[in-house]
Amino acid sequence: MVRRGASPAPEDKPLVPVAAAAGGLPQQGTEPPPAVVPGLGRVRVAGQIIELGQPIRPQVLAAARAYLSSPVELRAGGETLTVTRAQLGAVVPVAHVAEVIEQAAAGQGPLRRLLERAASEVHDLPILIDLDDQVALGRLIAFKNRFDRQAESAKYDFGAGRPRPESAGRHLMLYRGLAAIQDALEDGAAAVALPVETVVPRLTSAEVETYDFSQLLGWYETEYSRMPEQETRNFNLRLAGSFVDGSIIPAGADFSMNEAVGERSEVRGFKVAPVIAEGELIDGIGGGTCQIASTTFAASFFSGLDLVRRRPHSRPSGYILLGLDATVVYPTTDLVLGNRYDFPVALHLTVAEGVVRVEVWGARKVYTVSFIRDAYQVFDFQEQVIEMPDWPAGAEVLSQRGVKGYRMKRHRVLCEGTACWRESSESHYPPTMQIIRRGTNPSIPLEGFELPRSDPHKPYSADRHLIATQNGPTLDDMVILRRN
Repeated sequence: MVRRGASPAPEDKPLVPVAAAAGGLPQQGTEPPPAVVPGLGRVRVAGQIIELGQPIRPQVLAAARAYLSSPVELRAGGETLTVTRAQLGAVVPVAHVAEVIEQAAAGQGPLRRLLERAASEVHDLPILIDLDDQVALGRLIAFKNRFDRQAESAKYDFGAGRPRPESAGRHLMLYRGLAAIQDALEDGAAAVALPVETVVPRLTSAEVETYDFSQLLGWYETEYSRMPEQETRNFNLRLAGSFVDGSIIPAGADFSMNEAVGERSEVRGFKVAPVIAEGELIDGIGGGTCQIASTTFAASFFSGLDLVRRRPHSRPSGYILLGLDATVVYPTTDLVLGNRYDFPVALHLTVAEGVVRVEVWGARKVYTVSFIRDAYQVFDFQEQVIEMPDWPAGAEVLSQRGVKGYRMKRHRVLCEGTACWRESSESHYPPTMQIIRRGTNPSIPLEGFELPRSDPHKPYSADRHLIATQNGPTLDDMVILRRN
């Protein structure tokens, strides 16, 4: 029998509570039970025979210790986790179990009558278990974190010209798993089969086989630095790009960048690289992912996809035209694109030779798209000087290059034949503070003093008025008109 809500037993001492153990020791001056109890059956607790002619509580305590220290194997989908019963939060109330047997040895209680009726048999006394739900759930959650797998829809392999197979997802069902653990503890089972939910992918390779991705709807390219100090960021570019490449957006469906790329964590392979936080560049896990999002957004812009959700950076990005960038932060800030067409589209993304390129392919090209930008307000940045008393006087480093702020209107003009219409929105980029660190200590020699590296970014400026129209698949086909 399992009772829920008990306090957990410590993992390093998977035993019964100390108070219960102490309660089982015979007190000085008391008479022990008779050595022999003739005419009675025998009692077994947790697989161990309890001799009624011997002190009861030490025997129950030993049986409980052995029971709680024995392993239980949690099984789910071919994976296992072995823990002790105590580590699952099980506790045996020794005093209660011992009291029932002691009453029988003293000639009282229903157990005594059962032993008298079947004197030649061994009677298994169901062991009473208290279970701490929180401890058991903690074990299940740890198992679930390593076990669960998201369903992956089929993608399109542009290199091979065929679909990439889908894979089903799986989720460990926590509260049904808790019930299975309770049943296993009550039965004394050495293994627990945990319930698993299988998640079917939204797209199968058989469906993708019927899709037509022969026409380029739109594209965009951004550049990245190939200098050695940018290697971690470039690694993140390639990793995030690999999650997006081949993604398919069925007709009428949406695409989520956060869902496609997933959590940016070291466990998933992402590395530390510069990210923008509140207008400043700092180190963070997954730096570079926003360039993948921005390039994907721009390609979708020129492909005529719905721009369902997009948030600009807190400062302009030098790798992309002002107004075409998109920031993503997992899981709170997402880029969401919608497919308004009556046919599916696929994203083809490459990261190579200093260029991130995203292409959108489908059954037919419908629109010629133009991007119009009107930066109607420009804000100068401020400068902050930070005095460095542990630097020599005269030493100076540009820690963060200032960037002007912009308030702009963005228009997208979509033309299908002679019919055209415009979509408009606004974006605001606050100015970025310029930060200079300046040494103030005249007693430290300037010669030979090693200063940190200055901000490597080039000065940023944007044309107030710009029109860009995509007329073909290459940079030469992008017609850009600028006016300040």
